[in-house]
Amino acid sequence: MQTALRLHTTVLPGRRIEVTDPALPEGSRVELIILLPPETSAPPGRYPAALEAEYNALLHKKFARTLTAEEALRLQAVRDEMSAIDRNYPDIRALQAQKLSEELAQIRAELDALPDASAPQQP
Repeated sequence: MQTALRLHTTVLPGRRIEVTDPALPEGSRVELIILLPPETSAPPGRYPAALEAEYNALLHKKFARTLTAEEALRLQAVRDEMSAIDRNYPDIRALQAQKLSEELAQIRAELDALPDASAPQQP
C-alpha cells in the first residue's frame, strides 16, 4: 500500500491550494506538508547574515564564559550596529496595524457590495 504521495500544485487566488488525487480515500485523515521553494523559505532577516552570525557566536562565547576582553568590545560594537539598524527599521506593529486596516477595508467593501437583506424581495 502506498503511504506517501508527492503532488505539485499552484497557489490559487486568496493564497489557497487544492489537492485532489484518486489515491486519497475519502474520509480518511492525512498529513499535508507544504514545502516552499528555496527562495521563499527563509525571509530576509533584519540584520545582515554575517553580522547576526558574529553576534550569535560572540553571545555563545559570553554564555560559555570564554569571551575575551577584545571580543567583549567587539560584541558591544556589534550590538551598537544592530541598534543603529533597528532605529532605521520600520516598526513591525505599525506595519501589522496597516495590514489589518487594509484587510478590514476590503471586508467592508465586500460587505457593502452584498445585497441588502432587509429590503423586500421582488417576485
